[in-house]
This record gives sequence, structure tokens and C-alpha cells, in this order.
Amino acid sequence: MITNAYIRVDGSLTIGSGHLVRCLSIAQYLKTKNINVLFITRSKNIVKYILENGIEVKVLENDCSLTDELSIIQNLLSTSNPNLMVLDVNNYHTFKTIDDYSYYLKSLGKMHVFTVSFEDPKNHPPLSDLAILPYAGSDNLKYPDGKCLYLTGPKYFVLPRIFLNAKPAVIRKNPDRLLVSMGGSDPKNITLKVLRALNKTKINIQLTIIVGGFSKITDTMVNNEMDNYKGRFSIIRDCKNMAEVISQSDMAIIGSGLIKYETASLGLPSIVISLDQYHSSIMDDFVRYNCVEHLGHADIVKDSQIAEATINLMNDFKKRQRMSDSGKLMIDGCGVERIFSKVTSKVKKEMSDE
Repeated sequence: MITNAYIRVDGSLTIGSGHLVRCLSIAQYLKTKNINVLFITRSKNIVKYILENGIEVKVLENDCSLTDELSIIQNLLSTSNPNLMVLDVNNYHTFKTIDDYSYYLKSLGKMHVFTVSFEDPKNHPPLSDLAILPYAGSDNLKYPDGKCLYLTGPKYFVLPRIFLNAKPAVIRKNPDRLLVSMGGSDPKNITLKVLRALNKTKINIQLTIIVGGFSKITDTMVNNEMDNYKGRFSIIRDCKNMAEVISQSDMAIIGSGLIKYETASLGLPSIVISLDQYHSSIMDDFVRYNCVEHLGHADIVKDSQIAEATINLMNDFKKRQRMSDSGKLMIDGCGVERIFSKVTSKVKKEMSDE
């Protein structure tokens, strides 16, 4: 019934790469259902990742106005007649205001395309056909009645396909492998803050340092922070095998983006440092799943707190085991199937009502 789909997403230093990774996972799933996929983006720097996955992409110019973008989409709709539009752009960067985003959704609605949108839990207009909020705590919020169907909570989280068959992390009494990853962009260079804190300790543990594809952190910057570190460390740039790296780690220090759901899915006990105050404010719901320890947002977290939390978690085998078990219960990897089961049902209903 659904034969064509467009996916609208951006990625950059400020936006990060989590939205792109999620959309690539969706595209890969759609292709298994023989659905044609076309990406639409303003971000030229993500084009190579899309093409690497064998997916076509339409690149919008940076100075393309909102009206021009909608006109381009209208023309694309008229030529390829897609059944589905997936949006992952409600991230405070693609649109200047929530009113612009609302106008965008209303305009798509007039084009008679079924819209599926990933939304922010605290600021979203109920204007798409199906809205997904796959985040901890979103299933406890109240949503307005109307045409929009809401799918909420971690059971709708879209895991990258490489995670689906990955082995979970093994919780050992004497951990010696620590993963440090602050997401695909790390605009505040939180990675360096973490390394500086660990460099001041006497711990001797193998560090795997992931530097995302959009990050400005150089190897020299990393080496400068690790000048007195007692253990070994390695740097992986733009990691292609994140599931394997997580599986082989004993614990992690991570950012507050979508990576925390990925480490939870493989049962890796993690310490989270939030990018900003907003991320920190919504971490409370995630912490209730008991699979991470949250230190707060990066601007206020001290080096000593990072070091102390790391050492304490290393020395608490039972806590790490509990965190691991809780994370694996939270994310089961079936999110994308659940989403498109709902999409298919709603599309069928709307067609029968016409």
C-alpha cells in the first residue's frame, strides 16, 4: 500500500547526528518492505552518509526559504507521488520558531501526504498524522485530542539495525574498558572535559574515545588532555561499529543525546553528562529507568564529580549489574516495527474513510 516515502532530516555540529542515524535506520527498514525512499536535507555534510546507505537524496540550498522548500516538496510530490513523509526536524535549529514549524506541518497537510513526525516532548504542535515521542517520560504526558495519533515512550525508540543482533555488554567485577562518547557533534567539547577529569585520577583503565563525524575535536586536543593518563587509550573517529564498541565496553561516560538509549539497549552502565540545561531537565525521566547515573549539565559539572562518579561505579559491581539489567528491559529493538504497524493501520483507515 505504501510504495514511496520522503524523509526530511538535517545534521550538523549544533543539531548532531542522532536524527540522521534514526532516519537512516527507518529508511533501511522501509527498503526491506520494498518502499522507495528519498531523503530531503539542507545539510550538505550528511549527504555522503545517506549515499553510503544506497539512498537517494535531494539537497536544499542553505538560503532556501521556508516557502521555497515547501514549493520544492510540492513539486517532488507531484512527480513521484509518495505515500509517506517522515519528518525529524523539530530540533530548534531547522526552523526559527515553533510557528514556522506549525506552518510547515499545515502546508504538508494540504498536500495530502501522510506525515509522520518525531517530536520534542515539551514543544510540539499536533498537526501531523502520526507523532512519535520515543523518549522516557513522554508516555506520561497528556496530548490533545484530534487527528494526530501519538506514539509515546521508549518502546517506539528506533535502534540502528547494527544494534539488533549485537551482543549485550558483559558486566564484570573488575572493569577495565571505559567508553567515552558525547555524540556525533559534541559542540561544547565535553569529551575534553571528561578526559581532563580522568587524566587527574590514578585509574588504569583502557579508554575508547569516540569522536563524532561533526565534532571539531582533533587528535592533538585529545592527546594534550591525556598527557599524564596512567592507562591506554584509543581514538575512533566517526565510528561505524558503535554496537560492537558498546558490547565490548564495561561502562561508559556519554552525552545526553540518543546514545543513552543505545547503551541502555545493550546493557552498558553509563554516566551521563547533559549538553545543556534543557537536556538536563528531561533526564529525570530517563534516570527513573535506573540504567544511568546523571551528573547534570556540562556547564556546572566539575572535573572532580566526573572522576568520583567513574571510580565509584567501577567499584560497585552490583550497581552496574542492576543498571545493565534495567537498560535491556527498557529498549527491546522493536520500535520501528511498532511504528510502521501503526502507520499502516492508520493509512488503511484513512483510505477506507475517504
